[in-house]
Amino acid sequence: PDGGRYEGGWVGNNQHGTGTMHFAGSIPSHPHLSLLLLNSFFSFAFSDGRVYEGGWAFGRLSGQGTITWPLGIKFEGFFEADEMLSGTFTMPDGSSSQVN
Repeated sequence: PDGGRYEGGWVGNNQHGTGTMHFAGSIPSHPHLSLLLLNSFFSFAFSDGRVYEGGWAFGRLSGQGTITWPLGIKFEGFFEADEMLSGTFTMPDGSSSQVN
């Protein structure tokens, strides 16, 4: 109904093991999504063109991850509750700066 789909392992009628959840649009707000993706690897393309790949826990960006902006700026580091805590920004020209 919302255009989303899941590709991956199933046990009975439940998503299980390794798989990919494809969302139509933004990340939906659903009470079971946090449980489904608890302590998982997550990859998501935001509507503004950013792409996140990395840890996901309790419905938020968490743990080691990478976010890339459409202009080629990249942040690789540690996230907690959707916040970038520490890591490295790399610019399209290859220059970089640390965030602590």
